[in-house]
Parts: sequence; structure tokens; C-alpha cells
Amino acid sequence: MDGKSIVRNAVTSSKVKDYSLKGQDVATGQVPSGPQGPQGPRGEAGARGPAGSAGPPGEVGSAGEPGQARAYGRVGPDGDPTRSKGILGVTNPQQGVYCVALAPGIDSTRTVAVVSPDFAADGTAFNANGVQAIAEWDSIDCDDGSLQVITGTRSVSVGAGFAFVTEVVNDQENEGFSIVVP
Repeated sequence: MDGKSIVRNAVTSSKVKDYSLKGQDVATGQVPSGPQGPQGPRGEAGARGPAGSAGPPGEVGSAGEPGQARAYGRVGPDGDPTRSKGILGVTNPQQGVYCVALAPGIDSTRTVAVVSPDFAADGTAFNANGVQAIAEWDSIDCDDGSLQVITGTRSVSVGAGFAFVTEVVNDQENEGFSIVVP
């Protein structure tokens, strides 16, 4: 022998001092394990790790069904509705106030309206005079239960050198608008 080799089966359990061997001294799987002990108590949650990077974009979904607005239309300054669906009529009880009557089955108390000035039918344009058309849905319905829309113009005055706004004036006026009831 070369002084380093040990004859097979020369070292037995009775010749090894208890607790003298380390895990690295024994080949994996050479020492059978005993039965598993009971599970210990749950530890405290660790600190939250940093957010991961964004994943790749998903696939583009299929096109949805066409929109189904219950009512829509273009209303001229005279209150005449055109290009409309679900609008029975429009009245103009006072300057800058329109009452839009909806088709049966559309409850004005349980819906909203989206309105916008109609550039082709309002009294303003892109100009330097600082006047612009406004159109707003008023969530308080007209006396007859129809949707109320308020229209007018907004004038803005600015100080010397256009450094600051000095005055804003809103006037109720009849202006054209579009309306959508989703």
C-alpha cells in the first residue's frame, strides 16, 4: 500500500468516533436518512423584493363590436337636430339653453350626455380675439324631463404682453353642438 489507501471495509462504524465525520467525508446517498420530523413554525414574511421588469407586450386582441350609442346628433344654433339617432326633438326655451328629448326607453335621469361645440355651426373660430364656443351638459334636466345643454361663448382678456389673464367672461348664447348619449 502507498500509505494513503485504506483496504476496503477496513473502517467500520464501530471504529469511527461519534460526530467526527463531516458531510464532505461521506458520499451522497451513502448514509440513509431517518424519518422526516414535524414541520416547524412558519417564519415571518421577508421584505418585499424589487419589482420585476415589464414583460413582453401581449398579442393584439380582436376588434370589438361596433359602438352602440343610444342617441346622438348634431344640433344647430336654431335647435334643429341633424345626423341624429334616438333624439325626438330639441327645444330652445331661452338663449343658450337647449332641451333634448330622447326616444322612448332612454331614461334621461339614468344616463349622461357628452356634448361638444360644433366648429362649423358655432359663432367662433380660430382667431386672435380670444372668443371660443362652449357647450356643456347640465345634469339637471329641463322641466319636461329632457336633457339640458347649455351653450355660449367664453372671452378671455390678457394683460400687457399676454403675460397673464385679466378677465374671463362666459355669455349664454345659442351655439351649435354635437351630443352623444352612450
